[in-house]
Amino acid sequence: MTEIRKNIIEGMEYDEEGFRQSTPPEIAEYKARRLSGSSIADLGSGIGVQTIYFSKYFQEVVSVERDKERYRIQDRNIKKLGIGNVRLYQGDVFNRSFFDAISSCEIIFSDPSRPIRGNSWSLDLLSPSPMRVTEFFSKNDKFSFDIPVQISMDRLPNDFEKEYISLDGEIKRLSIYSPSLKRYERSALLLPENLRIEYNPGIERHVPYKDSMGNYLYEIDPAISYADLLPELFSRFRDMWLFIGEKKRMIASSENFYRDPLMKNTYVVSFRAKSLREVKIKLMENSARKVFLRYSVRPNDYYRIKREIEKNLEGENDFYIFKKGEDFIGAIKLRL
Repeated sequence: MTEIRKNIIEGMEYDEEGFRQSTPPEIAEYKARRLSGSSIADLGSGIGVQTIYFSKYFQEVVSVERDKERYRIQDRNIKKLGIGNVRLYQGDVFNRSFFDAISSCEIIFSDPSRPIRGNSWSLDLLSPSPMRVTEFFSKNDKFSFDIPVQISMDRLPNDFEKEYISLDGEIKRLSIYSPSLKRYERSALLLPENLRIEYNPGIERHVPYKDSMGNYLYEIDPAISYADLLPELFSRFRDMWLFIGEKKRMIASSENFYRDPLMKNTYVVSFRAKSLREVKIKLMENSARKVFLRYSVRPNDYYRIKREIEKNLEGENDFYIFKKGEDFIGAIKLRL
């Protein structure tokens, strides 16, 4: 195993595509620690971020990258860090000449590349395809894949564990694990706090919902909603309900204040308004300084609306503006 300094990412070399698809260090560290063992194959390893973290927790790492430039970048990164327990290969992971090296590993891992844009997602669109990997290396039984969170659960193998990972409140990964590596049926993992909420088959699959609003708003971490674990979350509270249920934003509400680490942010409600003009009046009455929109607007309109609302605001408070139907809601984020 290799001793790696904490901030290894700072000295690494990237190309544009490698940077776009590279694994955040906090997630790479977690994955390597969870899978730790004697040997692992990293298929489609890119510039080598995950491979490098694997080298810290495994005695041997086999790394395969098809793209010649990213292979060369990874080779330079490995040498720069003085890592000696990685065998690096350039070529297609299904090349028979690599078969023995890969299949001899205890675990096979892949964070396959994916299309930059696409309206539909499936495992077949990934490269290398996870299903083809499991078929090609069928004598192995320990597999883990990091795949896009947009792939719906009904397109995933039923017997694989599903782990949705967020980092600093942003959804980043869906990791799936074959039965021999399975620890949970389905879960959401919040990093860097390392908090987990898991599927509970013993509770009713019910999410309380109301159109009315309490004194507080709670922004739910997206990993929890992507993992379909809202029933598990709401079972922790006696008087909390879903208030806004959008694909990109789940907001709960309650009359009571709760300090819960599973919530991304907590807000205290200040006012309601029927128009942006009324929002501006309320903001001036409440000594507002800056405004952040927390409802769906076209990207080109966001800063235009923000500048328009903030014009002539000279107060000291930052406000977050939500929208429910035709109503605007002004709230202040609590610093917990």
